[in-house]
Amino acid sequence: MSLQKLLKAAGYDEMSLYFHAHKSKDKYIDKSSKDLKELIEKYKESELELLDFDTQKRRKVSDARQKLFYIMEHLQIMKDNKDSLYTIDKAIEDIKYAFDELEEAEKKYDYDKLPKSN
Repeated sequence: MSLQKLLKAAGYDEMSLYFHAHKSKDKYIDKSSKDLKELIEKYKESELELLDFDTQKRRKVSDARQKLFYIMEHLQIMKDNKDSLYTIDKAIEDIKYAFDELEEAEKKYDYDKLPKSN
C-alpha cells in the first residue's frame, strides 16, 4: 500500500493531496529503500567525520592556548627574575609550536567529503 493510500485511509486526505501535488519536487521519489538507506548511511558517516574534524580542531586550539599560557608564565618569571632557566630561544620555539597548531585549526572543512545531493 502506498503512503498516499495509507494517509487517505487514516483520514489525512489533505496530506495525501499535498504529497501527490508535490511529487515532481521530491528528488527521492524514484529512490528505492536500499538507495535511501545507503544515502542515510553516507550522511551518518559524513556527520561523524565532521564531528571528528571539529574535535581535532578544538584539541589543537586547546593545545595552542595551553602553550601560550605556559610562555606567558615563563616570560613573567624571566621579567621578575633574571635567573630563569626559560630562554628567549625556548619562547620562540614554543610560540612557533602554538602558531603551527593554530594554523592547522584554521583550515576549513573539506565540504567535498559530504554526500552529493542528487
